[in-house]
Amino acid sequence: MSRAELGRRTATELMMTYQHILVTTDGAVGVVTLNRPKALNALNAELLTELISALEAWDRDDAIRCIVLTGS
Repeated sequence: MSRAELGRRTATELMMTYQHILVTTDGAVGVVTLNRPKALNALNAELLTELISALEAWDRDDAIRCIVLTGS
């Protein structure tokens, strides 16, 4: 999927496509959990691509007022 295609999708639609992060919302708070426990949540290209995608989707969403980044 191209970056342009990812940019047109909502955060809710993107929740189902991630392999290295878990994405949830609680009201106006978006929560991203890094989910590579075997690699101690080390950043790699795939994780960073997913993280950027989720953060950009929330940046366009006026309902999200705060974003929390955590690790599993």
